[in-house]
Amino acid sequence: MDGSSRNQPICKGRSKTAAARQYQNLSTKLRRTIRKAGLTPWPKLYQNLRSARQTELTDRFPIHVVCAWLGNSQSVAMEHYLQVTDEHFRQAAQKAAQSVAESALLEREAEGGDGQKTPEFPEDSESYANAHTNMVGDSGFEPLTSCVSSRRSIHLS
Repeated sequence: MDGSSRNQPICKGRSKTAAARQYQNLSTKLRRTIRKAGLTPWPKLYQNLRSARQTELTDRFPIHVVCAWLGNSQSVAMEHYLQVTDEHFRQAAQKAAQSVAESALLEREAEGGDGQKTPEFPEDSESYANAHTNMVGDSGFEPLTSCVSSRRSIHLS
């Protein structure tokens, strides 16, 4: 060979280095645009974008359909792309609260009363007085833990 085949264009008149440079420029432009918007780009920008989109689509469509669209397998999607989002936690908390409310309603109906059950303490006890005056605060019965507040949408790094 005369050595000229090494320098053959790979894509419509562009050499391999020009194609790589164009991709690098696209990444640079996108990161610059994100910074201009006052945001911080994710470390693995394109992987995180793909991960976020795969998660969004899987919330709306069956996973096998989304994997066919994006060109990966269900096992790859579950291992590398699908995320747990704040919305997933909100929905779980809402379903749990709804379940508790439904259980309480069924309990009241089973008792046959109007559901206005009062605690059965002797009227002269301290517990009786506290039951009518103490209220539960905004944080509820359970103490706040750092584990709950740190469970946010995880972006790959």
